[in-house]
Amino acid sequence: MNYKILIADDNPHSMVGLQTELEHHLDIQPVIVGSAKAAIRELKKDPFGFAAIVLDFHFEEEGTNGAILAKELLNVNNKLQIIICTGDMKKDPVIESLRARVSDFIPKSEINTLISSIRRCFPHYDETIRSVRQNELSPRTRFAQNERHLRELGIIGRSDEMIQVYDKVKKSADSKVTVLITGECGTGKELVAKSLHEQSSRSHRNFVPINCGAIPDSLLESELFGHEKGAFTGAMTKKIGKFELAHGGTIFLDEIGDMPTHLQAKLLRVLQEEAFYPVGSNQMKKVDVRVVAATNVNLERAVKDGKFREDLYYRLKVISVSLPPLRERLEDIEPLVVHFQTKYDPTGEKRILYKTLRYFRSHDWPGNVRELENVVQNLVTLSVDNEIGPENLPSTFFKEDLDIRSLDGKLNFSCDYTGLEKQLKEYAEEVKREYVLAKVREDRSLRQASSKIGMAKSTLQIKLKKWGYTFNDTGLVREDVAGL
Repeated sequence: MNYKILIADDNPHSMVGLQTELEHHLDIQPVIVGSAKAAIRELKKDPFGFAAIVLDFHFEEEGTNGAILAKELLNVNNKLQIIICTGDMKKDPVIESLRARVSDFIPKSEINTLISSIRRCFPHYDETIRSVRQNELSPRTRFAQNERHLRELGIIGRSDEMIQVYDKVKKSADSKVTVLITGECGTGKELVAKSLHEQSSRSHRNFVPINCGAIPDSLLESELFGHEKGAFTGAMTKKIGKFELAHGGTIFLDEIGDMPTHLQAKLLRVLQEEAFYPVGSNQMKKVDVRVVAATNVNLERAVKDGKFREDLYYRLKVISVSLPPLRERLEDIEPLVVHFQTKYDPTGEKRILYKTLRYFRSHDWPGNVRELENVVQNLVTLSVDNEIGPENLPSTFFKEDLDIRSLDGKLNFSCDYTGLEKQLKEYAEEVKREYVLAKVREDRSLRQASSKIGMAKSTLQIKLKKWGYTFNDTGLVREDVAGL
């Protein structure tokens, strides 16, 4: 790729050496201007066209300097990478330039250093352009593009947050370095681990998962590294461990944060030496295994608390992939619902209505994707109607702790309009009931109460019956009390 570099200096002779040097680098295309105004003009023509800006510090004829010019250029594009290249290495120009948020400050005599600094701007520029192009797409087009990319990994979704996960998986899949996947329970950590394996050159070999938190401490070492016959009580036969089974492939250490400390030390040695001793054996086994680990706990905090080895933490976290919770990527809910609906109702007889999805989007999803899958499976299995509406949802989708005396305590203002409208109707019905009952108790006469309320006596009697009340000579009585 050819990267355009804007160079601004009011002394053309000082730029001859740099221009000559840059012409030897095929990936750099210099655009040289002789004034601060010309630099601003060039940038405004194409705000995202330059991978880096190189400025002299002094523009004496224009009464300005590189720091002031840098601020003006950043107003046009605040993602610019700006380098000050000057012969003035006094303290004040350096401080003023750094305060102006320039990326680097380099002497004119150090051309090789300048070229290295320019090249360090390229990855930042690539990411900026990718972000700009992504934002230029309409949401519909962007989401469709995201879905296509994620399906390459066997992942269902379309959010920009999951595309960041996609990028890391694609870039790191063919590497052997360890990967640490973090995220809440149910976010799909094992699915991402499988994607890393399937996208790598190891895909033809085993993917071996093991949950470090689900196996008793006394058995975990044997599960990981195997054991010899008679190594301990109950070891009636020789056992091959997960690391040996994963030779040439990938081992996925789920819930690594629950691994006991003494095994953390042995795992660290395996990562460093690519070898281990099975339990009860004096023979070392060499393995070629790609290690992917996952956890839902804060390992940094566990390190500070002395529950997890710091050296192992940094050995695992060569590449870190963070999976956001479902409540932070609501765009993924619709494609996930469609996927699970097809999975549990392949005939397509039942359909979750769009208005139901609005309630899905207002839910907190503490169990993340796993909880969503369970809800969809429950709906398509138990619902009698082919069209599944909000009335079929579990009670957890509607706020509780409703207080008739407090409207704020009654309503969930974070939900969509349909949900809010339903809550308002329920609230209005409760207020109406309390008002009518109060008037009936006050007048002790159905005729007088119906007159004041503006409701026919027969209608009032029906309402009282519906609410579980009767009216007799003693006044208003609850039916369950009247029947005692």
